[in-house]
Amino acid sequence: MRVTKLKAKGLRDRLMRKARVFDAAKYRDNPTAIAEYLNDALSSGDSVLIAKAIGNMVHAQGMSRFSRKSGINREYLYRVSGNPKLATVVKALLAFDVQLSVKPIRRPVVLGERQGLMKQSDPGPDKGVKAGK
Repeated sequence: MRVTKLKAKGLRDRLMRKARVFDAAKYRDNPTAIAEYLNDALSSGDSVLIAKAIGNMVHAQGMSRFSRKSGINREYLYRVSGNPKLATVVKALLAFDVQLSVKPIRRPVVLGERQGLMKQSDPGPDKGVKAGK
């Protein structure tokens, strides 16, 4: 658990350094750059950092322009910056011309751990309960 927090903190530090030299022009109408930036934030697992990254992308597009493209009221965009609803996030991603996808987290398997789990939870094909018993 501690390693995850340290990794998130390291990522947060890197994103904050990037934020200080944030070049909005790089992200205007550039779905590839937007996706890379948002994926970095999403991989942190930090909801505050994710909301901040989405807000940065909204500002990079220009609030009025983004409001028209996404169909989200401009005044609402200013108010929602800290904790957006999922529906708002989805509309924002579509307006950025990017999509949200999910993939499994790669976690290292400790030698012997996987076999121990198999013995406890999975009787295996030939060790299961036989029909009729």
